[in-house]
Amino acid sequence: DSTGRVYSLVADSLPSARSQGEPLSSRLNPPDGATFAGVMSGNPETHWLLASSNGYGFFVRLEDLYSKNRKGKTCLRVSPTAKVLIPSNASRAGYPKKTFVVAANAIGKLLIFPSNQLMEMTKGKGLKIIGIPPKKFKSGKEKLASVLVINEDDSIRVYSGKKPKIIRPNEFEHFMSERGKRGRSVPPFKKIDRLEIEAK
Repeated sequence: DSTGRVYSLVADSLPSARSQGEPLSSRLNPPDGATFAGVMSGNPETHWLLASSNGYGFFVRLEDLYSKNRKGKTCLRVSPTAKVLIPSNASRAGYPKKTFVVAANAIGKLLIFPSNQLMEMTKGKGLKIIGIPPKKFKSGKEKLASVLVINEDDSIRVYSGKKPKIIRPNEFEHFMSERGKRGRSVPPFKKIDRLEIEAK
């Protein structure tokens, strides 16, 4: 959720008919004012990338997020001004084999680095994914807008508004650097709203 807590439900216990489903709040007890930030599903060995908008994150196995407690358990440590980003399915890309983390700064910069530069944890703040000056984050001028895990055959859809720019594998090198760096601009964009994977 938006506070960094995680909850687990047995997937086949959820409604399967065509309906609006049932409120998650009928099964879970998140803190007052919290909202749900993303959903993860899969077998216990599935890996996911969790991150917050201040530019930090880590990999985690799905089984390490299981909790029988209706109140869930603490996982991602989120600063008061940061937001939890939508988790990225790392196993879809083939993690922990040769995969890459793609991070987008809202000011229009993109960074790609090898996934093995980011560690696997069960909880915490994580490591710096992309370089964002603390003062600019606190002022709202910069933030991590979106993060993905891809393989060398995937393409990236970069959205600034409705029309995306597609970055293909032969263009990755331009944006490749080490974890925690600032990244490079994606012309003609002055800002980036979100990223999506375009699988081969």
